[in-house]
Amino acid sequence: VFGNNVRELSDNLSGGIILDAVSAILLTERGADVGLSETACRANLRNVEPTYMHTKDDCALITGTRCTLLDTPLKSGAEPLLWIEIEKRRIPYLYRYENAKGEKFLVFMHNSETVDGYSGMIQGYYVQKTLTEGIEWLIDRPLPVICEKNPGLYLLCRKGEDFLTVGLFNCFADPIDAPTLTTERAYSSLACVGCTGTVEGNTVTLSPLPPFSFAAVKLKK
Repeated sequence: VFGNNVRELSDNLSGGIILDAVSAILLTERGADVGLSETACRANLRNVEPTYMHTKDDCALITGTRCTLLDTPLKSGAEPLLWIEIEKRRIPYLYRYENAKGEKFLVFMHNSETVDGYSGMIQGYYVQKTLTEGIEWLIDRPLPVICEKNPGLYLLCRKGEDFLTVGLFNCFADPIDAPTLTTERAYSSLACVGCTGTVEGNTVTLSPLPPFSFAAVKLKK
């Protein structure tokens, strides 16, 4: 729930919510505890041009990206997952937080209206991996299917008691050479549309997806 859209939320914030800087500030001003210090406000937003994105163990170069970032202290218990580097200083970029009520949040520290959807701050292996792990933490269960290292691939899923169907939409100009799906449980049979593949337990290996292509699979136990 990004930006002013957060005004539409009720006071029931259970279930896990992903916020950007603006929505996090608005909820804080409303009295919700989302992990920001009480001093966080729009005055703390500043225009920046990051040079690197850091995980706990690695980093990646970000070029040609400007955005508005919230630069303010976090509460104790807020756990940064990603940082961005600005003028040789690391600033938390994405953190997770669970408050005393058991409400869980993933919070981006940027104003989402200032970040291009194709930016390395949104598209990238680190963001995809961290979001995947963060969402599973939010909902306290595995996602039905993920496709690692393909942040530009859109997955649409339907899950039943003994089946899982997955639509794969490659909406970009690059092919996906060897898409590998990891499912939350094991399946024994596979039917494909627009591709070929094999299934072994909870791993599905598919043939390449051309640019701007669609494929679908149906898995059964």
